[in-house]
Amino acid sequence: PTFARLAFDGGAGALTLQLARFALAGVGLGLLLALTGRPMAIRARHLPLLAALVVLSGGASYGYMTSVRSIPVPVASLVFFTFPLMVGPLAHLIGDERLTARGVLALVVGFSGIALLLEGGVSHADPLGLALAFGAGSCVAVSFQVSRRLTVDIPPLLLTAAVASACAVLCAALIALSGDLEP
Repeated sequence: PTFARLAFDGGAGALTLQLARFALAGVGLGLLLALTGRPMAIRARHLPLLAALVVLSGGASYGYMTSVRSIPVPVASLVFFTFPLMVGPLAHLIGDERLTARGVLALVVGFSGIALLLEGGVSHADPLGLALAFGAGSCVAVSFQVSRRLTVDIPPLLLTAAVASACAVLCAALIALSGDLEP
């Protein structure tokens, strides 16, 4: 998010920044897949979960990177990184993992340490920035569960390349629909 802050200060728009990030990742990972001869096919039965992962990944990236327009980077990071506190309980609720008291304690202690290092800092923060950062973290927590299901059949590198490429296409479409590179 520090570089996002610099990009925004330099006049970049939120969707333009996302398009650049996702396009670079999609092209780079696609080239890596092609050069290494790895499979590049995803079965049609995976498309609904893949679409969900694209929306979640795009939402996470947009929310986290855009939050720094209205709140300081350390505050955005603190709020965004609440997602580990969501992953464990969510995995427990859907039956993927057992949540133990030791695990909960470790997460709380870890997050408390981050909060102390950053000295809180959320009391005077802009509510929109906080909501964007928290929403981004929530998207990441859910995307962990979706990714877990997809990587059973899809190699992680292929999945990442597909998601990044699809997010780039989505950002380009949103920019084209809005008629502006600076949303």
